Amino acid sequence: ITALACNFFVQETIPVADAYFLKHIIHDYNDTKSIEILSNIKVTNPKATIYVIEFGPMPGPNVPHLSKVFDIHMALTLDGNERTQEEYHALFKEAGYGLTKTHLLAGGQHPLYIQEIESS
Repeated sequence: ITALACNFFVQETIPVADAYFLKHIIHDYNDTKSIEILSNIKVTNPKATIYVIEFGPMPGPNVPHLSKVFDIHMALTLDGNERTQEEYHALFKEAGYGLTKTHLLAGGQHPLYIQEIESS
């Protein structure tokens, strides 16, 4: 595994890779910017697997979860947000991806989880 920096908003700077690990990237941005990130990766390598690592998924109303604190934080500081699983599915679909697998950390007891997505 090689870690490389790039600007996901400038497609030409994204290195060709078999996989991309986006830890705490997608929640930093609104849907439009998140779709731009995923679309730029798809142009670089449409066969790559993307691992989206975030808090959540955020549950519905009146259900306590750590991701809701981060949802407020992201909205106030970066114009981003945490998402429900349904919102992630819609985001991935809009960018031309589909969820292939979900990886729960510590048997689901850890607040982070990994969504594995591939081009649809």
